[in-house]
Amino acid sequence: MKQNKPLYGLMGLLSLLGLIGILTEERVFLAFFAFAVDFEYFFLKSDEMLDAYMRQSAARAFYCGMAAVAVAT
Repeated sequence: MKQNKPLYGLMGLLSLLGLIGILTEERVFLAFFAFAVDFEYFFLKSDEMLDAYMRQSAARAFYCGMAAVAVAT
């Protein structure tokens, strides 16, 4: 699944939203700079273990997000 490698790295583009926090008074957007670490996925060698790790992490994040929404509502 080498076609997913650029998609993992493109998540780093979300860090550009942090510039809104610098240019305006909305300091909440500064938290988007945490996504800058996702640019490292452009330089990792993609293999089956990376794909399995990303799938497992995405599944855990999805379930935690759903649980957080259920608790909040």
